[in-house]
Amino acid sequence: MEMHTYFTLTSCSTLANFLELPRDLSYLNLTGTTIEVLRSSIELLDGLCNIKLKNCKRLVSFWMVIWKLKRLQRLDLTGCSEFKNFPEILEPMEHMGSLSLKGTTVKELPLSIGNLIGLQVLELSGCENLEYVPSSIYSLNWLECLMFDGCLELQKFPPFSGSLLSLKELSLSYCSILEIPDFLLSLTTLQELDLSGTMIERIRRTIKQSSELSILN
Repeated sequence: MEMHTYFTLTSCSTLANFLELPRDLSYLNLTGTTIEVLRSSIELLDGLCNIKLKNCKRLVSFWMVIWKLKRLQRLDLTGCSEFKNFPEILEPMEHMGSLSLKGTTVKELPLSIGNLIGLQVLELSGCENLEYVPSSIYSLNWLECLMFDGCLELQKFPPFSGSLLSLKELSLSYCSILEIPDFLLSLTTLQELDLSGTMIERIRRTIKQSSELSILN
């Protein structure tokens, strides 16, 4: 039976730095701390599966060596309001299943987002500065949940070049998108679509091709 080692410093509001962590960590929780940068030494924690940096209000970046953590499954940056630049993903990440950038100030996702080949959940809710999504997002064939609610600057999607074979839930509520591309409305796997609070005036007939759609808001 595989053992998991947890290291939690939740709400240590004066913690701004750390020099070394236990090498056998599988779960790292720094929620509510004041760290500004996740340092390069984290690459030594090769068993790390889950990193939670929720509400780290001063976090501005992390080193790209984080992508050397091949067992990483979840990365949570929810509420990191100073986090602006999401780094390039240098190599394919097979096990990364969930990425949350909710409430960050990122303006764009890197083209290399397509390297998160195992991603199932991508949460961008409340990313009010997000303007650009690369077409490589369409190559995420395991993606089931895609949340853009509250992305006030997001006005359009890139030209379609992919498949999104597994997408079940899509939220565009309170975005600035004026029109839904046909390819999104014709996804046969789509079960839930949220368009509340948008300026969309009409829904195309292609929505009939979404044979699994059960919730339309």
